[in-house]
Amino acid sequence: GTVDKYIGDGIMAFWGAPLEVENPALLACRAALSCSKAAVDLNRQWRDEEKPAMPTCFGIHFGETIVGNVGSSRRMNYSIFGDNVNLASRLEGINRIYGTKIIVSQSVYEAVDNQMISRPLDIVAVKGKKKRIAVHELLAAKDEEGAEALASFCARFAEGIEEYRGHNWEQALAVFDQLQEENPDDRPVQMYIKRCRGIMDGSMTVTPDWDGSVILNEK
Repeated sequence: GTVDKYIGDGIMAFWGAPLEVENPALLACRAALSCSKAAVDLNRQWRDEEKPAMPTCFGIHFGETIVGNVGSSRRMNYSIFGDNVNLASRLEGINRIYGTKIIVSQSVYEAVDNQMISRPLDIVAVKGKKKRIAVHELLAAKDEEGAEALASFCARFAEGIEEYRGHNWEQALAVFDQLQEENPDDRPVQMYIKRCRGIMDGSMTVTPDWDGSVILNEK
């Protein structure tokens, strides 16, 4: 990968330039998983030293962009630009809403599904965008230890999402309630339980043709 720049407390990186690589989306996912695991170890060390932890999260999108040297003779910078770059940044930000670590777009999911474990998270229009996209939470590589149990959890979560998007609120709630018993601290499970109950008690209203999508007003 190419580290493009540091932006505040964030790092922007891309794969596929200046040299082409095979399956850049997969490389980006493996890098995010490695970084996330390293952050866990560092935070454990810092807590032992009575230092504040540093939460980290990642957003990954796969698409066409503009990349190259831009600027003038006084200041030149090799960088990447375009709407797809902005979308990756938005995906990183919405981890805070879902309580997740790594969110990937549908295009990334399709490129790596045979090698990575992820779960459907939502259909969203991120801040500043009208188009709704499916987003997924990336959890692990399929060749990691414990991947089979994690894949089973994701499959059951996906069943709940399918019932939810099919307007089968009671069936969806039953799935999520069971998952919560096994994973009481899982934020996305908690979120869907709240949504299902809200729809069922009338505090959250949806139209008959609603596809389960939401519009996000924060980034």
